Amino acid sequence: MDWEKTTDDLYKKIKPIGGDLISRIESNFISRQKINSIWIEFDMNEFIYEDPFYGEQKSTAVFRMNVEPFSGERSIDLTHIQELKNKVIKSPRTQKKGAFSNSLDFTAPLIKFGKIKDHTIEFEMEYCLTNSSSYGMMTGTIDDHIKASGTIKVDLKINDMLILTAKNKGVERVLKSMNPDIYDLKSAQLATNTNNSFADYDQYRVPYKNLNVDLNRIRKPWWKIRLN
Repeated sequence: MDWEKTTDDLYKKIKPIGGDLISRIESNFISRQKINSIWIEFDMNEFIYEDPFYGEQKSTAVFRMNVEPFSGERSIDLTHIQELKNKVIKSPRTQKKGAFSNSLDFTAPLIKFGKIKDHTIEFEMEYCLTNSSSYGMMTGTIDDHIKASGTIKVDLKINDMLILTAKNKGVERVLKSMNPDIYDLKSAQLATNTNNSFADYDQYRVPYKNLNVDLNRIRKPWWKIRLN
């Protein structure tokens, strides 16, 4: 399938109406105080398109367009999701960071986060559609595909923080290492609908208490207080 015809049509049609900013910490948060995973899933506007592999498809199918802003980096140097405010992420134009469908991946040369308000964050992304490694059926190479690009601009809902922890270890120690000025720790609960594929692990949701807290004035984690 001709790559220019396919991507040009999609760049005109792809206009997400919303999305979710999802983040997760693990047991090593106790010592590292760093977020392990951050990804975004978009709520797509409705349209029909011609998929290079599957043929005619509806944009609101089960698969959600998604992106990992920090994909390709060794680790995420963020302790709090609020640190994404006004953050700009630049990546090599050929580095894949997300997927539109099973047959179409995309690179994201430029990602911008903006203001945080009412549990949402402003988001803007330049992206270049290209073949997936498994089902790619468009003509051309990734070097051809990155000559064209589209832009997404949308407000994202900031989801509760997820905690992934081994079933035999529980979640209490991780909760104690999280800042009570930011999180509503008493409302943490087992997450039952996160598509968790780790058989020996549980996931918990922790709601935010205050996303507008001044990070320079919040209380230190308990482990830092004990070390001082």
